[in-house]
Order: sequence, then structure tokens, then C-alpha cells
Amino acid sequence: MTLQIGSLVHKYILAMAGLRLLTVTLAIFLLAGHIGAGDVAVPEKSEDVAAPSYRLLFWLPLSSRSHYIVFKPLLDELARRGHKITLLSSHKDKDLCGKPHVECDTIDSDITQVVSSKDVFSGNQFAMWGESAINTTNHVAGCFLKPHTVTGNPVEKIITPLLKAQTDAYQNKMVQKHIKNETHFDLVLTLGFLPDVGLYLAQHVFKSPICILFPGLRLPTISQAMGNTVNPAILPNPLLSYGPKMDFMQRVINTGMHALISGMSEYFFKPKIEEATKELLGIDHSPDLLGIFNDAAFHIRVSHPVFEDSFPELPNTAWVAGLQTRPAKRIEDDGVRKWLDEAKNGVVYISFGTV
Repeated sequence: MTLQIGSLVHKYILAMAGLRLLTVTLAIFLLAGHIGAGDVAVPEKSEDVAAPSYRLLFWLPLSSRSHYIVFKPLLDELARRGHKITLLSSHKDKDLCGKPHVECDTIDSDITQVVSSKDVFSGNQFAMWGESAINTTNHVAGCFLKPHTVTGNPVEKIITPLLKAQTDAYQNKMVQKHIKNETHFDLVLTLGFLPDVGLYLAQHVFKSPICILFPGLRLPTISQAMGNTVNPAILPNPLLSYGPKMDFMQRVINTGMHALISGMSEYFFKPKIEEATKELLGIDHSPDLLGIFNDAAFHIRVSHPVFEDSFPELPNTAWVAGLQTRPAKRIEDDGVRKWLDEAKNGVVYISFGTV
């Protein structure tokens, strides 16, 4: 009985994943055809499929393997449908890059340089700052501004690999080729962590609408960029463990967290990134990267309302929980398969993200 229920649940998840994938793909088609329609070229016909073919840039210079895995099915499906994909990532994907209409390149950068699994499991307070911030606002500020057990300022540990990644990405030969040719992309898709030079290139060089990808729960900065209401008095920050019914002190801490994140983004990260971008581009003014980020046309989030609190949201966000779900494969290792088959009470599989 348990196996039958599990099978039904698995089939339901696969069906939902397929539906979500189709929804996201259609959403991208709509974006490319209707958002910034004055800049969107007439789509070309693919040689392999009858459907129109669009040119898409996936700008992922700073991402972890787990983040890439989540959105890989989207890349694979778009490539299968004959769309012309340009991918800049920190992870090699031999299967995707061997497909027609796909060009890829990688840079030596990974978000795991910021926080490693060793930091998390050793109880590092920076890696677990959301949990340690619950007690007092001092903890909230301390998680950003105190070194704790991490060597150096934790904020510097975030900004340093980001600046290196954007420099490497901008100087990449494939990217420079498209900059020189002023290639028009119908859509640029990028992870929504911190704004970088990719946003400037999308808006000012490639003349493209922007789609923000995010592999987790709602963040205030992305909600604001999408035009959604972010009221810390009623909407708990997902980095805290508060439910929808917050008491007065929790509301105070939640508001402090919101102000801290917004302040760090506006007064610390933004000036540093924009100054570095100004030098990188060789221009005489600091580009408004945060402004470009806030002008993003669409947001794809790997989550579902059942995992988050109830809150109003505009229809420019696609919920794609289960996007990374794939059909099950037979376990080739005889020993592991025998061990699983002989488990009288079933097996609980636990994953910490990167698998």
C-alpha cells in the first residue's frame, strides 16, 4: 500500500513538473514576443523544429552546482525545441553544450567559495546567520558585521568572489564576441542574488528584457524588483523562522532584518559593484545596476505557495516547484539495490541540495 501511494505521488510530481516546464517555456515565449516588443526581432525558423526559434542568454557566472541543477531541465527543454542558447556558467555541462544551437563557456567561479558545507556543519554563525538572527537585532547585525569564526569580514567574503566572477565573465572570449557584435538576445536570464555587469550588458548592449531566476523561497529584494508589496510588519522574512502570526518583538526583529538587507544592498553592495563595473566597462559614470535589476520583466522561482506564507503577488512570477524532477532510473549498483529492496520499512532519502 505504501509503495502504491508513493508511486502515485511520484507520478503526480512528474506530471506537475512537466506542466510547470511547459508553463515556463510558454512564459518565455510570451516575454520574448511581447515585453519590449519594439526591441524583439522577428523569430527565425529553426532547422530542426517548426516552432519559432529565439535567442536566449543564460548569464550564470556565479552559481552553485545545486542552483544549476534546478534550472538545467529548462535549459535542456529549450535546447530540444531548437532555441539558440548562449550559456555562461561556472559549471560544465557536456550534454547540453553538445546540442545544436547551443554555445557554452565556463569561468572558474562558484558561489560555494562564499560558504562551504564544512562551515555549515561546523556551526559557523555566518553560514547559519538566519537562525542566529532570531533572538535579537544585535545578532542580525552581528551576522553581517562580525567575523565570528570566518576569516575576515563575512560581507567581504560575499563581495570578493562576486567581483571576480563578473570580471572573468566580462572578459570571457565568448561574451566579448557578442559585445563586439552587439548581439541582440530576445531574453537574458540570470540568477537573482546580486546585480552585476550582466544586467548592464543585457539592457544597454544586447537590448534585451531580463528574467530573474531564483532557486529558493521569496526574498524581499526580488519581491521589490517585481513590484510586489513587502511589508515586514505582516510578511516574515524567509531567512527567519517566523510564521505568519508574529508577536510584537518578532515584528521588530523582522523589520530590522528587512531594513538591514535593504540597507546592505543599497549602501554597501551597490556602490562596490557599480564602481567595479564602471572600471570594468571603462565608462565615466556608475551604472545603476540595482535600477536595472528592479526593471526586470519576469521572475521564475523554484517554490510553491504551499511552502511559503500567503501574500499578494503580481502575475509576473512563475512558480516552478518540481522543475528539476526527472523520471526515476534503475539503480545499477546491485549491493545498493539489494539493500533498498530488503528495507522492511522503506528508506528515507535525505539530500542537502547538491546531488
